[in-house]
Amino acid sequence: MKRRARGTTDRRGELLAAARWVFARKGYHEASVDDVIRRAGVARGTFYLYFDGKRPLFGEVLEGVLKRIWETVPPIRTGPQDDVRAQVLANLGALVSLFEDDPAVPRIVLSVALGVDFEADRALASFYKACRERLAAALEKGQELGIVGAGDPTLLAITLMGTLKEYWTQRLLGTDPPPLPQLMAEIGRLFRTGWLRGEGRAARPRKRK
Repeated sequence: MKRRARGTTDRRGELLAAARWVFARKGYHEASVDDVIRRAGVARGTFYLYFDGKRPLFGEVLEGVLKRIWETVPPIRTGPQDDVRAQVLANLGALVSLFEDDPAVPRIVLSVALGVDFEADRALASFYKACRERLAAALEKGQELGIVGAGDPTLLAITLMGTLKEYWTQRLLGTDPPPLPQLMAEIGRLFRTGWLRGEGRAARPRKRK
C-alpha cells in the first residue's frame, strides 16, 4: 500500500470510492484500472501514487466493506434485563438498511469477492467466522438465561446468517424474492414462536449441566 503524498487532496479516498462502484457493477475480473481512473477522474500516474494495481486496490475495497458491516452490527448484550430478541431484530434491521442504502456492499461481499483468489477467500472466511462466533456466543448465553430455546448455538447462528445471505443472493441474481418487509416479518414471527421465548428477558439464570 502506498502513502498519499503531502500537500495533495484525498485522491486515495476518491479512488477507493470509484473502485467500489466499478467492482460492484462489473465484478473483479471484468473491472480494470482504466475503469477506476475514468470513474475517479484522475490521471493514470495519480492512481499509481496510491496503489500498485487492481488487486491491492480491491483488497482495500473489500476490507472497507467488511469493516462497515462489522461496525453496523454491535455485540448483543445478554444481561438479565437486556432484551435479546429486540437487539437481534435491531441488528438485522440495521444490516438490512445498510444493504438497501448501499447495494454495492452485498454485491461485493456475496458475489464479487468470492473466488477472486486465496487471499480474498481467507478474508471472507475470517469475517464470516467472527460473525458466526459473535452471534453464537449471544445465543448460547441466551440459552443459559432461558431466553433462547434449545439447539446448537453455532448451527442456529449459521441458520440465521444463511437466511439473510440467501435472500440477498436471490435479489442480486434477480429472482424476485418476496418483498423485504415480508422477510423481516417472517423472521420476527420465527423469533416469537421458535427460538426465543417469553418477553425476551431472562427470569432467572439456568444452570449449565
